[in-house]
Amino acid sequence: MRVEGSLEKLREATKKFVKRIFAEYYSTLAPRFIEEPSRITGREFGFNLFDRGIVRHISFKSREELLEYLKVNSPSDCYYSSAFYMNPTAPMDEKGWIGAELTFDIDADHIPTDCKAEHDGWVCLSCGYEGVGETPERCLRCGEDKLEERAWFCEKCLLAAKTETMKLIEILSSEFGLPEDNMAVYFSGRRGFHVHVSGDVEELDQNSRREIADYLLGVGFDPSIYLDRLLLNLDVSGMRFRIIRALYDLISSASSDELRNLGLRRDSIDTIIEDRNRILDIVLEGGFSRLAKEIGLTSLRKLTAKAVEYSSVKIDPVVTLDIHRLIRLPGSLHGKTGFIKSKVGSSLESLENYDPLSEATPFRDSRNYVKLYVESTPKFRIGDEEYGPFKDEEVSLPLQPAILLLCKGVAYVSG
Repeated sequence: MRVEGSLEKLREATKKFVKRIFAEYYSTLAPRFIEEPSRITGREFGFNLFDRGIVRHISFKSREELLEYLKVNSPSDCYYSSAFYMNPTAPMDEKGWIGAELTFDIDADHIPTDCKAEHDGWVCLSCGYEGVGETPERCLRCGEDKLEERAWFCEKCLLAAKTETMKLIEILSSEFGLPEDNMAVYFSGRRGFHVHVSGDVEELDQNSRREIADYLLGVGFDPSIYLDRLLLNLDVSGMRFRIIRALYDLISSASSDELRNLGLRRDSIDTIIEDRNRILDIVLEGGFSRLAKEIGLTSLRKLTAKAVEYSSVKIDPVVTLDIHRLIRLPGSLHGKTGFIKSKVGSSLESLENYDPLSEATPFRDSRNYVKLYVESTPKFRIGDEEYGPFKDEEVSLPLQPAILLLCKGVAYVSG
C-alpha cells in the first residue's frame, strides 16, 4: 500500500469521514427525502449507529421528532417496523401486534445474472488470495473458511431486479386485485427494490403471507396433477397462464444445446426441434397428457420446471413472511453504498423509467473531490459518468462515487 500510515489508522479516518458526510446529510438534506411511515406512533424504529452499533425498540410521536433524532445521531442505517404495535418500545412479546404492511424485497443477490462473474469477488482473510464470481465455502488456495464477499452491482443487476419488481406489481394488481394506490415501490439503496402494500392485507397472519410468497415463487407446482384437467391455452389465468406462456416461449425459442442443458432426452429434443410448430400447436390447443405423449413426461416436467422458474418472482420470502420485520426507512442513507432508499412510485411506467444510479444519489456536487486509496473495483457508473476500474491506486473522485467506495470498504481516505 502506497498510502502512509497503518491500515488501522486509515480505517478510523475513513469511518470519521463517512460519519461526517452522513451527519451533513441528516442535518441539511434529509428533510427533503425522509418519508415517515403512516401511523408513526405505532411503529418500532431501529438504527445502526457508527459508534454504538444497533439500537432498537424506539418510537417517535412525529416526523419532526424523527428528523431531530437523525440530526443528532447521524446513523449509518435506519429501519422501522412494517408492523403496527400498541406499545412499540416494549420487548417483542409485549408490544401488542395490531397488523403489518405486506412487504416484498427483490434483490439482485437472488437473481442469477451473467455480470456477477465480471464484478463480484471475494478475498481470503487468512492468506489474502482473491477470487472472482460467487464466494466459495473455503479459500481455493489455503482451504480456510474466513472469506470476505465483495459483491458489486451494475446496470444489468439493477435491470434484472427492476424487471422482477415490474412482474411483481403486475401480478399483485391483476391476479390479487390489489390497487396500485395501495402499493409503494422503493429502490432499496443498494441492489434491489422494496414493495410495501397497505390496506386490508395488513391483517394477514404469517401463514397467509407464506401462501402468497409460495404462489409468487411457484413453490409446489407439479404439472402431473393437471395432466387430464388443465388445457394448455391462453384462456386460463393466474400462475397457470404465466407458466403456459413461459412454456410456449421456451419451446418456441430453445436451441438443441439449451434443451440438452435442461436435461431433456435426445429423442425429446429431436421431436421439439424437427417438429416445433406442431408441438407449439399442441401447447395452445391440447392438454398436458397429449404433450407428455409427444415428448415424454420426464422431459415435460423438466421444461415445466424451467417455465415455473421464468414465471416466478424472485422475492426474498423471509421478508414477506416476517410480520415483525424492520425495513429500511425511505429517504435514509444505505450504509453500504451512501445511496438513498428512494421512492419510485407505484406504476409500471414510473418504475420502468427509474434510474437508481442517477436518482438515488444525494451527493451530486461534482466540485467536491475526495482523495482515496482504492484497493480494487470494477468499472461503475454514477449518473452520466463512468469510473474505474481501479486497482491498488490513489485517485481523486467526486463525493458520490467516493462515498460509494468508502461505504463498500474497498477504499480509504488518503488525504
